[in-house]
Amino acid sequence: MRRSLFVFILAVLLVMAVGGGVFAQAAAPDAPATPPDAAAQPSASPPPGVARSRTPRPVPSILPTLRLIDPGMLPTLGFLLTLTDDQKTKALDLLTKADVERKPKVAAQTKAAADYIALLGKENSSLADLTAAAQKVLAVDNELMAARIKAYIGFRGLLTPEQRKRLAQELEKTARRWLPQVAAPVGPTPTPATGK
Repeated sequence: MRRSLFVFILAVLLVMAVGGGVFAQAAAPDAPATPPDAAAQPSASPPPGVARSRTPRPVPSILPTLRLIDPGMLPTLGFLLTLTDDQKTKALDLLTKADVERKPKVAAQTKAAADYIALLGKENSSLADLTAAAQKVLAVDNELMAARIKAYIGFRGLLTPEQRKRLAQELEKTARRWLPQVAAPVGPTPTPATGK
């Protein structure tokens, strides 16, 4: 009885292994045909013998660092900070008003960014045009960040000292994701005493 059960399980495994291989082969897509003008198409890799240049990572925007302070995140905030029902009610009112005030700023940010991108696509855009468009985007970003900070300060005013501490820890943790990853220096680190 045991031997027949063992043989049956072995047969099932064998069928699954062979059948899985057949299905995997049948499901594999055919290799795409190389178009005749493949040599004319741009390549993502550099030509042979040319090293790929390292693209520096730009400094990230700090706008997303306060994304937790939002009426849609109130359930998460309530859980993380163990908000009372009174705090939840006040926070919902405060964050909803802040969200309404932010909406035109977000629309202005989207428009300013679209205008800047449109200028990049024009052959005849000047340095002054591009600089003015970029400064407009940055100005709207500043207004949006100031509105987020205002909502944060108002929300923080509703919290107890222990809740403020937990909120600060959570914001620091989420904000760190937006910082660029700095590579460790290669070789020994110079010391102030020797300068080497």
